[in-house]
Amino acid sequence: MRPVSFVLLLASLASAHALTLDLKPGTDIPNLTAARDAARQAHAKDAKEPITVRIADGTYSLTEPVLFEPQDSGVTYEAAPGAKPVFTGGKKITGWKAGEDGLWTAHVEPGTTFEALWINGRRATRARTPKEDYMQATGQPLEALPGIKLAGPPQQTMLQVAPKDAEILRGLSPEELHDVNVVVLHSWSETRHRIASVRVEDGTLQFTGGSRNFFSLEPFHRLYFENLRAAVTDPGDWFLARNGTLYYKPRADEKPETVDAWAPVASQWLLFKGDPAKDDALVHDLHFRGLKFEHQAYTLPETGAGYHQAEEPLGAAIEADGLRNVSFEQCEFTHTMTHTLWFHRGCRDITLRQCWLHDLGGGGVKVGEPHVTDERNHTSFVTIDNCIIHTGGRYFLSSVGVLLFHASDCTIRHCDIADFFYSGVSIGWTWGYKPTPCARNVVENCHIHHLGWAVLSDMGAVYTLGPQPGTIIRGCHFHDIGCGSYGGWGMYNDEGSTGIVWENNLVHHTQDAGYHQHYGRGNIIRNNIIAYCAEEHVRRSRPEEFLAFAFEHNIVLMGEGRLFAHVDKNWDDGRVFLADNVYWKPGGPIPDFAGKSWADWQFMGRDTGSLVADPLFVAPEKGDWTMKPESPREKRSLSLPFRLENKPGSLAIAHGANSPPRNFRR
Repeated sequence: MRPVSFVLLLASLASAHALTLDLKPGTDIPNLTAARDAARQAHAKDAKEPITVRIADGTYSLTEPVLFEPQDSGVTYEAAPGAKPVFTGGKKITGWKAGEDGLWTAHVEPGTTFEALWINGRRATRARTPKEDYMQATGQPLEALPGIKLAGPPQQTMLQVAPKDAEILRGLSPEELHDVNVVVLHSWSETRHRIASVRVEDGTLQFTGGSRNFFSLEPFHRLYFENLRAAVTDPGDWFLARNGTLYYKPRADEKPETVDAWAPVASQWLLFKGDPAKDDALVHDLHFRGLKFEHQAYTLPETGAGYHQAEEPLGAAIEADGLRNVSFEQCEFTHTMTHTLWFHRGCRDITLRQCWLHDLGGGGVKVGEPHVTDERNHTSFVTIDNCIIHTGGRYFLSSVGVLLFHASDCTIRHCDIADFFYSGVSIGWTWGYKPTPCARNVVENCHIHHLGWAVLSDMGAVYTLGPQPGTIIRGCHFHDIGCGSYGGWGMYNDEGSTGIVWENNLVHHTQDAGYHQHYGRGNIIRNNIIAYCAEEHVRRSRPEEFLAFAFEHNIVLMGEGRLFAHVDKNWDDGRVFLADNVYWKPGGPIPDFAGKSWADWQFMGRDTGSLVADPLFVAPEKGDWTMKPESPREKRSLSLPFRLENKPGSLAIAHGANSPPRNFRR
């Protein structure tokens, strides 16, 4: 064995010979592409030499993504001491003039298009009508409008609204009409359409492209029009005309001579292109620290966009294939139009730590592929630790905070995920029981809250699909989950969810059940607190011929909703194991148990060792979920006391969305 001092000497010598490159405006290395090239040249001379690129203060423009290939491996890109460098994929808009009509105008090159605008760091509102609510689709036309060829079946390319709602489209030129977006909500997803033609008299709309069949999921559709000059009426509204005139209605605190306005230009920031099939063709050992990325562009296709659940095929501002041992630490990602990061094919040993993702047009982080045909493309061991992922789905409504497709051995830990219109975390991508590579993923000690906002439906704070042996969700706090028409769940095992453990979680103030299993097998729900659910507290939607789940050592503190749902008979077959739980409804009466009295329920062999008793929380209405010493939960020692990890300062960045009032409007 070599002496320790000798090993330390070797380490210090290696560190002494590390190369440092300085990225700074006005120098030979003025941008990220030049820094990458300089590091590549240095590695061509000495492939083993560690390289650090120190990045000075400044705003660095990205007009196209910076591409990292295998020869770019082994480099750390970090902010210089005390510096806060910013990489922007946007362009500043200047020359604003105030008009007599209360609107500001600026001019860009005619024919320029962009679908987002940021004013003084805030996403402005692309002019829409109605402003906050929706109009309703009133019917399904089946014949094309005169002179306009159908772009697909009428059930996918035509809708009808009330004539009064279509009136705002009267008099628009074909080009102006084409630029209007019609955003249609389909239960748990949305589609965005361009208009080919309109007949205002009866409200018939014909689109340039199709989507899923309208009215296939719900008996009604909510929708709104976006990107109309006539809708620029409220402070924060904007519209870009084809002639290059940009209209904006300012907020009270804004002045044209000092406004900081940005439009997106670059569709992506970074690309990592390794080949997972070849060990010598991977991109590896890259580290990014203390950097900010902002402003990303997206252009709606001519045929519109009809994305699937969780905006599955949508790309990201940062995408990676064949990536190994790469980290992003203390970075900020903001003002996007699509998803933010996607660790796609064959990525492994990736860390996202102490990062802040906010104001996202799409979602936060996607991991893996929806369809894995080659095991070398399987993505695993991705850690998302101590991150804040807030305010997403601002363009693509059904985006989620973190989406794991067929990924394994991933960890989401100590994260705060909030303010999305759909789920917080989604794991798995198989509807049914077909075996998949999705396994051993962990979500722990996370705060996931304020989701749904009565916009979309059928969501969960954490949502799972398919068999996932070894997957655990534990020590989390889920609350304030609303929905458009149904399904504002907390813990949600959807189709085929198998082998998943939910333990030590606190779930409260959900529109629907705190725990819901659509159908699945062998899941364990233990030592959780479920409280104050509006419609029901625990739900089983589809009985099958095997044990669905075990529900044990939980506390259910009832709100307005029923205790068990969907229908009473779903609880009659004995294929749910319930034991050692505590149930309580403040102010009484004793709840019914799937239509049965407590005595009849226990006579059937249900809930052995369970109690109907006050769990004696200290002050749950004030957020104190600890239990008094005389609590029956403590006395009976039904399980270990619930402990929520919520240490002050546990999140590295002290930025968080406010927690606005609950909104379960339907």
